[in-house]
Amino acid sequence: MCFSLKKVALLLDYGLVILKAPGGLAGFAVALLVFSAGALAAFKAPYKNTLQRTVNIVLGSSLSTIGLTVPAVLLISKLTGKPIELGLEPAEIVLLVATFFAAGTIFGVSGRICWPE
Repeated sequence: MCFSLKKVALLLDYGLVILKAPGGLAGFAVALLVFSAGALAAFKAPYKNTLQRTVNIVLGSSLSTIGLTVPAVLLISKLTGKPIELGLEPAEIVLLVATFFAAGTIFGVSGRICWPE
């Protein structure tokens, strides 16, 4: 089954208007759709006794959902000149930057996990 993204977006926007839900819920719904495929595969893998596959799926899904989406959105907002509000306090922004730094240290340039000693 194949859906047009424009139709799905229109349906999502219409549903949010009808429910009088906040606009941020649309972003949450999209993130849930993106993450759900990897999450379902990660939940199925342990039953097939494939632990390494489970770990790879979970790390890959979380990295792509969180670690690549936020910087991409920030870069696009900077290039287009449109301001973006993350909804984070200054202390939370420091924690976000520290998380990116820690992820870069752990995964390194090669993409292989190398835990600091």
